[in-house]
Amino acid sequence: MRGTVLDSHFLALTAIVTVGYQLAFFIITALLKFDKVTDFAGSTNFVILAILTLALKGTWHFRQAKLIWLYCN
Repeated sequence: MRGTVLDSHFLALTAIVTVGYQLAFFIITALLKFDKVTDFAGSTNFVILAILTLALKGTWHFRQAKLIWLYCN
């Protein structure tokens, strides 16, 4: 394993990234009264977390890379 950030399965890191990302889009939605960005935030949050955890883990198995590619397309 290449390294750990807060825990070995990156659960704390993904929680922090998710809360920060969703909070940023919530502030945009609340201030501009524009609800279209919430769907964008929800779908891109999943993609960002998938790529982030794959990159931080440091193991590049074909199955993992293929699943990330399928999720992103």
